[in-house]
Amino acid sequence: MRRTVMISSVLILGIVAHRCYGGLELNRKQLRPYATIHRRTIRLIPSGATFIIPQSWVEWNHEYSKSLFLNPKELEAAKDTVGEFSRSYGEIVNAVVPFGSCAAHVGNDGWGKNAEGGSGSDLFMRVYVGSLNTQKIWQDIATVGKRKAVEFARKDSQVSLTGIHRGQWQGSKLSYYLFYGDYGGTAYIEFLHRTFGKQQVVIVFMYAVGMPEQQNAINSVLASFKWR
Repeated sequence: MRRTVMISSVLILGIVAHRCYGGLELNRKQLRPYATIHRRTIRLIPSGATFIIPQSWVEWNHEYSKSLFLNPKELEAAKDTVGEFSRSYGEIVNAVVPFGSCAAHVGNDGWGKNAEGGSGSDLFMRVYVGSLNTQKIWQDIATVGKRKAVEFARKDSQVSLTGIHRGQWQGSKLSYYLFYGDYGGTAYIEFLHRTFGKQQVVIVFMYAVGMPEQQNAINSVLASFKWR
């Protein structure tokens, strides 16, 4: 009888351990950074970092087309997009920054395979969080990223890569000229970086023309960023 009780106890403990630790291992494999939103404040999970986006971005997402991609399912849908300028942004950024570390994709216009149109006032933003190898990212921007920009611009002379600082954020700015028959313009991708403890945060801004409204929005979002 005592032996039976001991065996039963061991079996129960084994089942509990399997469920607990097996589930923990499964959660670790499935875990990726993502985000939530309350009014205009976006909170990154699991880091707890927050930043504030313009009200117009929230309104566009509600009234016109999907422009805020925050939960894991939405993020997967944001990896690729259509549109002439937008497609170049997506392909270049995906080639140099690991998409699995993307916690949020937001902007003032539609994005994704069902997005429509686009304009020179578009501004898109991605936030990447984790143990990112930023040295490799900067190397890839200068090689793979620049090479893909040349493919879109079709001329090496129409592509440039410069350093950039915005407050406490620093990184690289890739510029390339796109022309599509009856219209064209310079596209910009800014890769900005900060370190918080053992975590790296890379914020990417994608836009064309460089209108004052775009610059104001970028500076406002960066100024609002708070770690935990």
